[in-house]
Amino acid sequence: MSYISILVAFTLGCHDDPVAPGSILIPSDPDTRPITLSTPKLFLGVGIETGDFSLSWSESPDATYYTLESDMLPWFSIAKVVYSGPNRTYELGYRSDYLFSSYYRVRAESRNSRSSWSDTLKFPE
Repeated sequence: MSYISILVAFTLGCHDDPVAPGSILIPSDPDTRPITLSTPKLFLGVGIETGDFSLSWSESPDATYYTLESDMLPWFSIAKVVYSGPNRTYELGYRSDYLFSSYYRVRAESRNSRSSWSDTLKFPE
């Protein structure tokens, strides 16, 4: 556990040492401070052997999990979370009968921070 030192001015006959008995230490949890997370880049991949489609995204340092959203509309007005977790891959599977395109976007998250949403990926084109 780390601490923050707060100086309290007391006259205790020791004014040459400001960190003398007038100091108070208060616990500080470093995990509660917001951090800046980089925005992941979203990619579409195809398995060589299986032909299955998958989405993957670049790592965002200090992120503890990622949230992937899908929507049938490019402005994400009725988006749903299709994945939330620490992995950086989401299997779309293989279907030759995709009737409609879906739009996807991902963001990195940690306990107190979120990145911006990635660029949108449309699948199938």
